[in-house]
Formats: sequence, C-alpha cells, structure tokens
Amino acid sequence: MCEVSVILLMNNSDTFLERAINSVLFQSFSDFELLIVGSVSVSKPLSIFRSFRDDRIKYVGNKLDRVKALNWGLTKAKGKYIAFLDDHGSMHPDRLKVQYALMEENSNITVCGCWIKCLSHVEKSLSGLIEKPLLAFLDGNFLFYPTVMVRKRFLTINKLKYEEFSGRGSFKFGIEIAKKGGVFYVDSQLLQYSYESNIQNEKRQFQDIFQEANYILTSLIELNKDEYPEMQVILDNFESLQEKNILNALDVISFFRNIFMKNKNKIIVS
Repeated sequence: MCEVSVILLMNNSDTFLERAINSVLFQSFSDFELLIVGSVSVSKPLSIFRSFRDDRIKYVGNKLDRVKALNWGLTKAKGKYIAFLDDHGSMHPDRLKVQYALMEENSNITVCGCWIKCLSHVEKSLSGLIEKPLLAFLDGNFLFYPTVMVRKRFLTINKLKYEEFSGRGSFKFGIEIAKKGGVFYVDSQLLQYSYESNIQNEKRQFQDIFQEANYILTSLIELNKDEYPEMQVILDNFESLQEKNILNALDVISFFRNIFMKNKNKIIVS
C-alpha cells in the first residue's frame, strides 16, 4: 500500500520518456508507486523503461489505446491518491509533496491541478478553489490532465473512469468529476511540458473545443431540465438554425454561456 499512485501514459515516442520517469523517481515525496501504461508497439520506449531498476515502478501494460491504458492504470492503482503524467511532462521535484499535503489538509478538495511551464512560458489559467467547475470548463479546459492529483475513493464511489469521447477523453473525465460534485483546486507551476505543435494538431484542438463546449452545454441543460425545460427547446431551435446556416456553433455556445453566467446562482451546476 502506498499514498500516491502515479500513472504515466507512455506513447510511441522515446524523446522525453526517460526525463519523465526520472522526474517521478526523484520526487522529494517518496511514498508512491509508478504505473507506466501506454499504447506502445515499438521497442525503444520499452527498452528505456526496462533500463530503470526501482521497485516502485510497475509496468502495467502496452499495446492498449489511450483510454484503455488509463483505465487499466486506475484499476491497478493502490494509492489513496492518483497523480497523472505523460511522457511529454516533467514533474517539479516537489509536485507530489505539495499536492499530497494540500489534499491531506483539505478533505473537501477532490482534484488538485497546477500550472504548466510550456517551452519558454508558463500556462496559467485559474488559481485557488474553482467555484462551479462546470461553468469554468465552459471557458476552456483549465485542468491539464498530466498535472492532476485526484482522490481514488471519489472515483471508486462514483464509478468514474476514462471514456471514449470525440474530443479529448481527459476533458470528459474532468467534466464527469465536476458533475458528481467534485471540488477542484489549481495551484502554482509544478510541471514542465514539451508540446509538439503542428497545423494538424492545432486544427484538431480547435475542433475539440467546440465538441467539448457542446458536451458541457448538453450536460448543464440536462441537469436543469426539470426546472428549466425551455433550455432544451431553445437548444433544439438553435441547432435547427445551425443546419440552415443562420447560426454557427460559436453563436450557440456564446448565448448559453451568457445565460449560465448571469444565472449561476440559480441553476444546478453539479
């Protein structure tokens, strides 16, 4: 038994894998296990993994898609808390210590994330306790999954896991936690991340943003359907106007975002 299970998602890339593993092994907090999972089908990442000699490393599985790999890691994790990382990330030496202490001292917090240092700049979104996280997600994904530490008990009780999603699966994972009443906290910069950008990735991310925003909208409308059934009627009419090219997706998202923000103390958000 350990306090923290670190799930490291390994992809078919060896560029940053050794750095990612070392960033976990050299944490100032030592009561953890490292579960390395991934969709690896080539030999070099496996040889890098096998070069480490540390009893805390558990190699859980390979040749799995991203969702199955992460869920396999969740089922194998023995820690009270689960921290996520992927092979493009490098933990600050005190990340586990800081997040563990915060979770231990604040039993109401379900998920703790942090800012990331991406190349030469620091990606900051929100900070401190995140009130009404579903509404915060509507403004964008403030929670980057390789920064996250989450209470395993909360996931177990609510039967939460990663699911297939047309957008980013980690985003939907965060939404489902928020819908179950999870409390989110984002702290200082505790992760360095190497992001490989290209036009195809940026185009896919742009498409993901609309898919994810639409999922949040439908979730909020579903939560409020008994008190405000008119919202579904409005959404249906807007979708009809989209088909006629009178409105676009951004118009619909902006309209509902304004409604939810103006009435955030009236509507149900979890």
